[in-house]
Amino acid sequence: MADAPEPVNFIQDKSLEMLLDSYAIQLSLSDYSTLPRYPRYLYAKYFADEIKDLITLDCSKTFKDVKPNTILTFHSTECDGRVYIKDGNVAILPFVPQLSYKVQSSQFRIEILGPTGKKFKFFMVTKLPVGKSLPINFRQIILSAEQNYNFNNDIRICQSLQRNIECSDFYGTDKRLLHMRTEFIRKFSVLKEKFDFHLECSIFEGYQAFIDKCRDKLQTMVYDLCHDLRHDFNLYFSRNEANKKHFRMGGKGYIEQLYSIMKSKGIKPEMLGVFLRYFRVNFVGEGGVDAGGPRREAYDNLMAEIIDSDEYFVRSPKSKEMGSVVKIPSLTARPEYISLVGSLVASTFLNGVRFPFRFEKYIWKSLFGYPITASDAMSIDSELMSTVNSLRCGYKGVVRMKSLSGESLKAWEITEETEEEKVQSILDEIISQRIKEMNNGFAPFKDGFLTVIPFKYLKILSPDVIEELLCGDNEITAYQLTSILRFRGNYPLHYTMFTRCIEEMTNKERISLVKFITGNTTKPDSITVHFYDDGREHDMKNGLLPYAHTCFKSIDMYLYTSYEVMLSKLRTAIEHGSLISDGKFDFSAYVGGSGN
Repeated sequence: MADAPEPVNFIQDKSLEMLLDSYAIQLSLSDYSTLPRYPRYLYAKYFADEIKDLITLDCSKTFKDVKPNTILTFHSTECDGRVYIKDGNVAILPFVPQLSYKVQSSQFRIEILGPTGKKFKFFMVTKLPVGKSLPINFRQIILSAEQNYNFNNDIRICQSLQRNIECSDFYGTDKRLLHMRTEFIRKFSVLKEKFDFHLECSIFEGYQAFIDKCRDKLQTMVYDLCHDLRHDFNLYFSRNEANKKHFRMGGKGYIEQLYSIMKSKGIKPEMLGVFLRYFRVNFVGEGGVDAGGPRREAYDNLMAEIIDSDEYFVRSPKSKEMGSVVKIPSLTARPEYISLVGSLVASTFLNGVRFPFRFEKYIWKSLFGYPITASDAMSIDSELMSTVNSLRCGYKGVVRMKSLSGESLKAWEITEETEEEKVQSILDEIISQRIKEMNNGFAPFKDGFLTVIPFKYLKILSPDVIEELLCGDNEITAYQLTSILRFRGNYPLHYTMFTRCIEEMTNKERISLVKFITGNTTKPDSITVHFYDDGREHDMKNGLLPYAHTCFKSIDMYLYTSYEVMLSKLRTAIEHGSLISDGKFDFSAYVGGSGN
């Protein structure tokens, strides 16, 4: 008989301590727990306090007996020359204002080159050992975090971990507690697997349910409003007018048309939240009954005007410089149109679709009541950042204040005789002018957005979460598209040919195919592909084009003789999709002759 295993002394084993800690962590993270979200003993045990000193130098200096984990950050300088850090025998590096530097050895030296007597200021932050020192107000810090806890806080942390970015601050929560909770959530899955917990934790699993609950509340509110008012939701759009606007030949774009329609019918902006359910769309001069397809196409055209044109949103100065397309509200567009754009962007959440909006970060942040700051202004304009940094570093010469569009508004000449207070006054005026411009452009967008998603619902989300919910990537991969196909008809060879066509298409062609079939550029839940055998030979010369039923998100395909023929017919159909109606191709528009 084998000897019995020697019992483990759990009292002396650190596994028990780890188990208790991880158990407490899980309870504090669980959505079903009634225990404190920030257990004081747990956070006191892992709390790492820090000492932050502001150091002022007027000449080079060596600092000795530096504690581990010391970090240096720039504050300000009056030096004409450069400032360097000599970290023991490790390296000599320039002191860059935008970066922090972690000291690697027990001593370092700040080298100030140039004339002496000029002040250089920096912060020296020393982190104390974990759990060894607590601030005097630690009890109040824990209490404030507990009182201001929201389940969405943990969702925001999870989102930042998934996207590998730093989580933004929570109101009433100390940043050090936020970092600790982030680490707890990061390591939670490992702890759960190691100790085989059986309690429920809803942070990851409940995210989608949480979002769906928010959407359901808003939809119910809008449905009730529409039901009580019983409005006429029949909309008539003119493609001809929109095309004239696109080619700058007069006319009205889709957003202008929608504004006029809503004003004449008394449709409130919040009702746009049920656009894809209650509204009925007709295009002037075109037949057909809207069973879903036309309204999806109209909705897509409205969003395309926001994303692609420079009528309501324009590229930010930094975006122009970098050659990217990240936009800010236009200062020249009519405020009522910008307000309608805000309502349309918010309505995508209630309608359950996403579009590739590419807006600067301050727009999403400011929706939650955060003020536009100098950092926000400099983050969208490299030239403004350069001007501000030059003034802070003692620049002498001509300084110009420019508008967001690049127009010169004012100029000053900075000389040796210019007082420091005057320089600071110029700096404040430049920044305040830019912030004022940004607020003027953003205000109507915010008003329209909060009309559809009231702040009492918006505040339970976060800037990062709302951006992710509204902004979908403008990309549909071959795998994403083939995974939602539903084939009808017993023709497995042609199923394979259709799948191969999708794999051969470019991303732009796949998006066009989805729009041809559904009337919308966003990926639907499913697409039905019907194959028909009409007894004819559909080759390159005689083959008919496929045709779509946008209302039912389906496409009718013939039995083409080869993969090459099928791909060619699909490309022709999506290229000239606007000329196809009810399965008939309008050749008069294609060849310039009569259709009869």
